[in-house]
Amino acid sequence: MHQSAFQPYWDDPDNAEHLDIRMDENLPEIHVDINFMNMTSNLVRNTLTHDGPGYVHITLRHTDERCILTVRDEGTGIPKA
Repeated sequence: MHQSAFQPYWDDPDNAEHLDIRMDENLPEIHVDINFMNMTSNLVRNTLTHDGPGYVHITLRHTDERCILTVRDEGTGIPKA
């Protein structure tokens, strides 16, 4: 996984100003399956589409044993029923 995985969102000027992407330097090469990439893409796309103004914060960091991807937004969330 690389920052280029989020390139389609950067290419849209309406989305680019709402993205905050941070990745550890010197990440190891990360191989993920297509289902994981689809899930991540859908999560980011839905957040940008439905949460209105605010930022989507995407962080990828490396620990001794794993890589941790965090996606956080500033939206209102799903209303309580």
